[in-house]
Amino acid sequence: FLHAREIVLPGVGVVRTFSEDDLFIYLCTHGASHGWSRLKWLADFNAFVASISSGEIERLYRHAQALGGGMAAGLALLLCERLLSLRLPSALANELHSGMRRKLLVAMALDVMAGPNAVTEMEARPFGSTRVTLMQFLFGNGWRYFFAQARIVTTSMPDILGYPLPPALHFLYPIIRVPRWLWRRGVSAGLVRPG
Repeated sequence: FLHAREIVLPGVGVVRTFSEDDLFIYLCTHGASHGWSRLKWLADFNAFVASISSGEIERLYRHAQALGGGMAAGLALLLCERLLSLRLPSALANELHSGMRRKLLVAMALDVMAGPNAVTEMEARPFGSTRVTLMQFLFGNGWRYFFAQARIVTTSMPDILGYPLPPALHFLYPIIRVPRWLWRRGVSAGLVRPG
């Protein structure tokens, strides 16, 4: 931990953990990277921010924003406001509600969380994980971020493990990814039988 703090757990001892600033960013980016598919994660985040002052919430948001995590932090705060009645500082709330990208992210996260059938796991829904993948393109800015995200999307660890290629042929993984992705979606939707 770069900026760790130490807490004392009775019967356990001293444990090193994230500083408050780093914990805020970690919780926001972790939830965002999974499309906030677990309401429990949002409840944990809400418990953390509900225990601090509105000025501190804004300071933590600005810190996340300065480190490139502003979109993820804004999404987390908006979801807490909408689902868990978190009171945001009015100026910050106005700022967060003004962006179309954040509105789209909120709608996508709500769909990932519950969708048309709240009891069905995201992975069991047609194109469930694809929704989370599409969300990732909205968290950053600029072409470098877009191409880095595209590289992540077009290179799949299951493809690399399932079809090990020599380094000179690694450029084929994005080509392999498309038919393998279509096959996995077909299997999850029940359109094709796994083989």
